[in-house]
Amino acid sequence: MLTLLLNLALLALSPTSLQDPILLPTPAETATAISITREGMVMGTPWSLTLAAESRPTALAASEIVFLALAASELRLSNWNEDSELSRWNRSIPGEPFACSPSFSHELRRADTWRRITSGAFSPLTEPLVRAWDLRGSGRVPSARELAQALDACSPAGLTWMEDQPIRSGAALIASGGFGKGAALDAALNLSVAEHSGPISINLGGQVIVRACTETVGIAHPQNRAQAIAYWRLDSGSLATSGNSERSKEVNDQKIGHILDPRTGQPALDFGSVTVWCDNALDADCLSTAMFVLGPDKGMQLAASLKNVRVLFIENTADGLRLRATPNCQPYLTSAHPIHGLLDPQEAHNPSHPAK
Repeated sequence: MLTLLLNLALLALSPTSLQDPILLPTPAETATAISITREGMVMGTPWSLTLAAESRPTALAASEIVFLALAASELRLSNWNEDSELSRWNRSIPGEPFACSPSFSHELRRADTWRRITSGAFSPLTEPLVRAWDLRGSGRVPSARELAQALDACSPAGLTWMEDQPIRSGAALIASGGFGKGAALDAALNLSVAEHSGPISINLGGQVIVRACTETVGIAHPQNRAQAIAYWRLDSGSLATSGNSERSKEVNDQKIGHILDPRTGQPALDFGSVTVWCDNALDADCLSTAMFVLGPDKGMQLAASLKNVRVLFIENTADGLRLRATPNCQPYLTSAHPIHGLLDPQEAHNPSHPAK
């Protein structure tokens, strides 16, 4: 029996996670011979994994690959490590190609693709805004002039490409908060295949990715992380959640959310939370940020235009919580609350509707 208990209370220790995942995983089961659990910190964020293999040496070797892959991701994508590839790109000379690893190029290009798909609701170029609002510090409210300068520095023109080399223009700076965890999870899962193709689940700062196993993941109340509102059966791919439950800041009696709208430079409206499933973690990470910025109405419109994406919005309303999900969530979700958008909210987790 493979049991995974992920302690999300550790998320409060994370200084770099600019998303506030509010997932509360519950135990999952799978038949295996040997299972191991491992945990640590990377990119200032707690991680844990559980995997199963036919022998302990195989399991340990696979876990070591995951650990090394996560550590390598920090060397590529950390905004806190001055020697990371991301930090070196942020200091690179504008207009000159930046020699980078294939992994960094792939991850940044994929993140930039989601900027285009979401019409700027997500962008990897938000570091000037992060600094203007001092989101890694105690928080501040920038002046109109400071905000205008930061927005100008976040222009899409700040990132261009020469073949596989990303070129920095003007005052453009990358922030990995909206895609770094997803990129690290994908790298870890993909590299682990060399030693292990069996059941594995990895959690990085609340974002979860699984392969060859099934978990039931609790989706928390946007204002009470100890209370699960819905349950999501995760048997492949990755779940990412964006919300402001514990990462907002108070500055001069003003609440500042940590998820910024790259189009306006302002904190995104705090409506509740959004959870996104994709078959890979980087896409789920980018999209959960974009969906939170867009809000439930426009977010659901975007979701309807995308293939192989599942979305659940939890909204705080005057009448209580409102849950909205894309119809393709139907085989995976169950909740005591009605879930709008499913074929039958009361039969959201019905065995007669097999996973697709």
